Amino acid sequence: DGEKGIVAALARPENHDVTLVAQARFNPTDVSVAAQISSIAAAKPDALILLASGTPAGTVFKALIQAGLNLPVGSATSNATHPQMAGYKDFLPKELYFPTGQWPRIANGFDFSPKVAAARNVFYKAFDEANIKPDTGSQLAWDPAWIVIDALKALGLGANAGQIRDYIQHVSDY
Repeated sequence: DGEKGIVAALARPENHDVTLVAQARFNPTDVSVAAQISSIAAAKPDALILLASGTPAGTVFKALIQAGLNLPVGSATSNATHPQMAGYKDFLPKELYFPTGQWPRIANGFDFSPKVAAARNVFYKAFDEANIKPDTGSQLAWDPAWIVIDALKALGLGANAGQIRDYIQHVSDY
C-alpha cells in the first residue's frame, strides 16, 4: 500500500519534478540489506523513504550508515517510538523524518480550533503528569480510548458490544 501511495503521489502534477530513482525490497527476517543499499546508492537518490517498521527498519538504518550513505530518510510513523529510536541512536540517519500525529508537541505555525487546542492541552498535560513522553502509540490510542470511555459514561457500565458499536458509529466531530 505504501508503494502504491508513493507512486500515486508522484503521478500528481505538482510532483512532476520528483523522480523515483530506485526501489528495493527485502524480507523482514533479513539480517543484511547491503546489496539493496548498494543498488540504491548507485541510483544517486536525494532522499530515501523507508516503509519498513521495527527491527527491519533498524536493519536499513544500520546498512545506510555502514554504506556511508548520508541521506535524509522519511520513515514510517510506526517507527516513531522513543524506546525504538533510543535503541538505534548509534546508527540513525542524521536527518530522519516521521509524519507527525495530529498534535505535534512543538506546534509552531499550526492553528488549532479552540476545541482542538483544549483537547491537545489535556493530552500533553496527562502525559506530563505521568512523566511519560508520548509518541505514535500514545497518539494512536488516545482518541479511541476516550471514545470508548465516553460511550461507557453515556450508556453505563452494563452496555454490551453492540450498544457501544452503535454509539461509536454516531460519534462525529471528536
